[in-house]
Amino acid sequence: VFATTTTVTPTTYVDVYNSAADGDVLLLDAGTYSTALNFPVAKTITLKKLDTAASTPVLTFSWTTTTVPTAGSGLILDGLEINLNNSYVMQLAANVVIDKLILKNCIISNVKRCIIRATSGGSDITEVTVDNCIVKDCGADGWSLFYTREIIRNLTFKNSTLYNYGGESIFLANTNAQTHTFTFNMQNNTIYKAGKDGAAFAWCNIPVAYASTSTYNMSNNIFDTPFTTADTRSAFIVLANSGT
Repeated sequence: VFATTTTVTPTTYVDVYNSAADGDVLLLDAGTYSTALNFPVAKTITLKKLDTAASTPVLTFSWTTTTVPTAGSGLILDGLEINLNNSYVMQLAANVVIDKLILKNCIISNVKRCIIRATSGGSDITEVTVDNCIVKDCGADGWSLFYTREIIRNLTFKNSTLYNYGGESIFLANTNAQTHTFTFNMQNNTIYKAGKDGAAFAWCNIPVAYASTSTYNMSNNIFDTPFTTADTRSAFIVLANSGT
């Protein structure tokens, strides 16, 4: 079985997406894509800007997990604009299993709270990567870009720009996960007018018990100006009870 690549428009993408197989690529033409989709189940699907699109395709919907993703589930978004004016890009149901979520070359704006929020138990997310993205005008209602009750095993935020961000963290852990090793990579980013001054705020915030084998890698980041003039500095870099 060979993966297929299909060009879609705002009127055709739902049917093509729902019938897509593992490895399939949808090339999005210009327009606004507003009908919600379920996160892929036991397959990885890529949504990517069509090279000849007259403008960047805009996703204005929140992803659902009504049909619960299982092992092998993955989603890659490449070259798209995510503009929600809503609280969550994805609010996960219980017992979700995701192999990967990759956001690259995207513009992400007007997300009031989280890219991923997972407050129900039993979820397991292996990889989340944000690469070469612009994340702007998000966090109007606070919280964190990634806020999970269960662990994201590997989270990478790199080569990106985050500005006008009113939230408290990139990652905030919600529940103990002593049995899982967590890897956090934050590299080559520019952070401007973002973050809050407070003893409980950090870009990677682990206020609960995580495995002592967890690692936190921060390098080549520029932090300039907190979110409001009332804040004398941006957030801490990492707050964690264990790890290196």
